[in-house]
Amino acid sequence: MFKPLILRLLENYPQWSGYFASPHRLPALLALLLTATSLTTANFAVAVTLFWIVWALSHLRQWQWPPLRSPEALLLVALLLLFTASLIGWVNNGFGSRFIDMGLRYLLLIPFFLYLLGALRINLYPLLIAGALIALCGGGLLALYEYVVLDYERTELTLGALYSALIAAALLMMVLPATTLWWRWWGFSLLCGVAGVAAMFIIFSTATKAALLVLLLLLPIYLWLERRRWLWPLQLAVVSGVALLFLLGYLTMPMVQERIDNAYYAAKQLVTAKVNEESQRLLDMSTVARLEYMKLAFMMFAEQPLTGMSQVDRIAYYQQQVDTGVIIRYRHAPEIAWGAAVIDEHWQQDPADLEVGFAHNEFLEAAAARGVMGVVALLFLYGVPLYYFSLWLSDDDPMVAAIAKSASLLVGSYLIFGLTENPLWRNRTFPFYAPLVILLWVSLRQRLFELKRGM
Repeated sequence: MFKPLILRLLENYPQWSGYFASPHRLPALLALLLTATSLTTANFAVAVTLFWIVWALSHLRQWQWPPLRSPEALLLVALLLLFTASLIGWVNNGFGSRFIDMGLRYLLLIPFFLYLLGALRINLYPLLIAGALIALCGGGLLALYEYVVLDYERTELTLGALYSALIAAALLMMVLPATTLWWRWWGFSLLCGVAGVAAMFIIFSTATKAALLVLLLLLPIYLWLERRRWLWPLQLAVVSGVALLFLLGYLTMPMVQERIDNAYYAAKQLVTAKVNEESQRLLDMSTVARLEYMKLAFMMFAEQPLTGMSQVDRIAYYQQQVDTGVIIRYRHAPEIAWGAAVIDEHWQQDPADLEVGFAHNEFLEAAAARGVMGVVALLFLYGVPLYYFSLWLSDDDPMVAAIAKSASLLVGSYLIFGLTENPLWRNRTFPFYAPLVILLWVSLRQRLFELKRGM
């Protein structure tokens, strides 16, 4: 039963047959697993990376030093800058291991990138997309189970609400350009539709405003990128479908409605300068507190622009600004998290136990903790991939254009999410972004090589 289906698939889409060749089986499987397990736990991504190392070691004889062009060299510089920036935080904080851990991971991606450039001979993009569809459909089922059966007001999945929503939004944006390649295959189109609904459900059931912001900003950009390939009725259908899902989510999910309304109310209070230490209890902490932390991080950067501040110095500086009234002391809203009965207990904590939340902004957090070098490193890590992939957005080859758009939208998703979070330095989200950017980069380069050889 399954053999005729496989043969038919390979007959209609011959590029898939290359994945079953002996030298390519393991990297093909690893590429599939990287995206397919992205909504489960970061441990899977670590395991996938370890298997990549095993594959690399088994093919050392086939590796040759790749010819590096300017974009590849710039990406290597970006990874090296991230490691250098982490060294600054490491020194600032008394050589604590947790302050160098993430930097070492970026450093290890350099030989990983070089090896793939010199040894990988297949385009992994179709498998990355297949894995993304599996992840979205599986994640949607888990979110549905938590929301309907377990009666969660806000679904968590395995990564937590915030990071599950980020990855779901990034996967959705990455999949969209692939629909222009295989839309004539009805099974693929149906699976994309199911995955799209699943992604929207994950985002709404987690009630994550930053993920909604990603969709609101990137969907118009994607439709503009596809203006030459899509007919206007299809674009209108996509816009109408997304708008309908937004409306349904807002009207049918109380948590979504509450968080959006609270964010609006908080923004209105801030604009009218009516926030004070007493009234802020009624506000949405996830909106107001983040703006206060962003202001605090900018002030810290102004104090120590070259090296940033250590964690101890940031706590002391925070307490100083609270005492002088420059910064209002915000905690996670107790009335939301634990109930009104314990508000006072958590509100009146010992100042010595004061917690400095991170800036909830990728660039401001880097500036406060690692100084100018931290900001420059982030500009390179976001800017270099965006520059390289933007060169191929309008390429005549549909596959090249699709890979470039998927990669650009992935980077854009993390960049927008980084305005309110810190995804590049989080264990739950780091294993997904940087390795995937590298695999898309290598896949694009391999596709260009195939076109050059007339394959």
